Amino acid sequence: MTKNTQTQRVTRKRPRIPIQEMVLDDEEDEAVLTKPAKKKSRKKIASENVQDLPVEIRNRIAELNGTNTQFLMSKKLYNTDVNANNNRLSLPENSIKYEFLNEAEKECTREGVGLDVTVLDPCLREHPLVLKKWKMKSVFVYNLIKNWNKVASENKFKKDHELQIWSFKVNTKLYFVLNKV
Repeated sequence: MTKNTQTQRVTRKRPRIPIQEMVLDDEEDEAVLTKPAKKKSRKKIASENVQDLPVEIRNRIAELNGTNTQFLMSKKLYNTDVNANNNRLSLPENSIKYEFLNEAEKECTREGVGLDVTVLDPCLREHPLVLKKWKMKSVFVYNLIKNWNKVASENKFKKDHELQIWSFKVNTKLYFVLNKV
């Protein structure tokens, strides 16, 4: 006795895209279907509100009579940020959320001289550094240089640590705050 076996074909259906809306074109009275817009997901590391900074940091900024405190960016540290041979913290210009330099400061960062700044580390120690703007590959990057290795080693910064970087002014001097997240 022979068995009659049939081979079944398995087909996969494509997922259907829900129709968000049907728009009628007035001139031709024909329906136009639109696809839903793609949503961009951005992971927010921490709040950009000054009030959400740790109270110790806010108090230190107040002690220094700091003004114009601005959240600049969240930064995941890369090998180049913690490698002693590089001695720099890179801040890609396209990642910075707010304009934090005036025209004279911008000129200093471009001229190769650099701008003297002070950095408050997560332990609120002050470090004198220099801010310069370099073209790296196809983008412009601000770099905190000179004493960066000292900041990185004293705070035991490692690859993949995450920082919030803030700026503020004391009189006309630029300060940065590194808040470890």
